[in-house]
Amino acid sequence: MSENPYYAYLKYVSAVLGAPQVLTQTMDVNLRDSFFHPDEKLELGQKWDVIFVNSIFSSLESLFEESHLELFQKMLKAMSLENKSVLYVDSHLMNDKDILRRFYSYTLPEVMVIFKDHPDTSHGLRLIDNSAVIETYSPYHLQHHPEFKKITWNHLQTVMTHLGLERSSKSVKPSKN
Repeated sequence: MSENPYYAYLKYVSAVLGAPQVLTQTMDVNLRDSFFHPDEKLELGQKWDVIFVNSIFSSLESLFEESHLELFQKMLKAMSLENKSVLYVDSHLMNDKDILRRFYSYTLPEVMVIFKDHPDTSHGLRLIDNSAVIETYSPYHLQHHPEFKKITWNHLQTVMTHLGLERSSKSVKPSKN
């Protein structure tokens, strides 16, 4: 049986051209199948400058749980994103490529920040199909492990630099809560 030409092409792009991160459209037609935001009227598929995706295993980790949302809003304020269009959602998806693939049919953001309990921080900010992607610790994880706040703040400052925003010279001291 011969190989599907589409998959053969993807292998060629990866092996010969050295582009291992190729995104393709998904058959998902509704972003709400993979992403949650409590405002049902919010159009998830519009053009966003920055998308924060909180990858969760259970509702206890939700970005929209009061204490997590409060911490996240402090993070947003510190980043000075007032002039940027920002979307934040919960998702059961864990893989950055799967997450981007869902948005591929609509629009890709300038930057996507993926919150996880155990992010792969070895890559830093990387480019995948014209979107900068970075993984960092989720607000849920930061509340349980405040020692990771400084690392997370450094990741968010990297995003700020990419967006052309002024980085704060203040260091973040982990709070006791």
